[in-house]
Amino acid sequence: MSLCADPPACNLPATGGTSNHKLITGGTERLIFKIKSSNNTDYRITPVFGYVEPGVPRDIVIARTQGPPKEDKLAIQFTLAPADAHDPQAAFANLSPIGIITIPMNAFC
Repeated sequence: MSLCADPPACNLPATGGTSNHKLITGGTERLIFKIKSSNNTDYRITPVFGYVEPGVPRDIVIARTQGPPKEDKLAIQFTLAPADAHDPQAAFANLSPIGIITIPMNAFC
């Protein structure tokens, strides 16, 4: 079981903008994820919690507000989703991540 992001990095102007990414599972199991950011001041991520179904890419949006240029990262923790889980935030609170992927974020001038 694996998870990857496409594109694997985020490059946005320091003046702000958005970047669209897809989370894709390489396995046949439904995954649940939680996204953490190293910079919650300049970035907003939608959604923070969610599911990735096998064969169905999951869209995430990285939005940056105006701020000083710097390098940051997203850490996406994931694990197998319980079959009866409906609320990803509540379900993830009771689970331990089995993997993590990182999306480097670069704000440029």
